Amino acid sequence: MTMIENTAKLVAGTVDAGVIVLLVGGLGFLLAQCVKSWINGTGREAIFVKLRLNLGQLILLALEFLIVSDILHSIAHRSLEGSCQRNFA
Repeated sequence: MTMIENTAKLVAGTVDAGVIVLLVGGLGFLLAQCVKSWINGTGREAIFVKLRLNLGQLILLALEFLIVSDILHSIAHRSLEGSCQRNFA
């Protein structure tokens, strides 16, 4: 394995772990905001709309990071395939 392949795998794994932390932490934060709004007397419909909008933004952010991770995984995998083909040719 080359340094680029190792780096791509390491960064992709780190991004994958970061996405999990982002989603779990973000969901916890959003639910805490909903409870706080409910305690302050905000209506259920307003809380629901705010939760849906913020959750949608959180999911889109996570998907953007997952696209980066997928590209990095592809780079590492493609490099591995190229190495195998060169060795057997």
